[in-house]
Amino acid sequence: MARFQGSAGASPAVSRASRDIFGKLFGGAPKRAGVGARAPRVPVELCCEGGTLRERFSTLMLLVTSTDITVWVASALLALGIGAGKYSKWKAHNRLVRELAAMDRERREKVLSRMNPAQAMEARQELMRRFNIF
Repeated sequence: MARFQGSAGASPAVSRASRDIFGKLFGGAPKRAGVGARAPRVPVELCCEGGTLRERFSTLMLLVTSTDITVWVASALLALGIGAGKYSKWKAHNRLVRELAAMDRERREKVLSRMNPAQAMEARQELMRRFNIF
């Protein structure tokens, strides 16, 4: 079984070079056998008190990823689609009830008898509730 030294199976020379470059950039943390240099511990401030609104907004935008934005857009489109569907259903139902209210009694009963029984019952209830027609 082969044992890989360094990072991701790279040759020892490549691993050594990457540790040296990383060490020069971040102050040369102590090296241990088989492990690269450690990243310095820098506290991350997620909320910056003070500063301008632009600085606060810039800091907030650093925390938002493209995945977050994609999920937000997909959620907004889904909500819009659901809302539009419910609104169109309500509008069509409202128009049907108004048309039924404008009809004479015999014609209204004839139309209601041809409808789906559940929808006809709902239309009758709506006519009684809104227009006191039965």
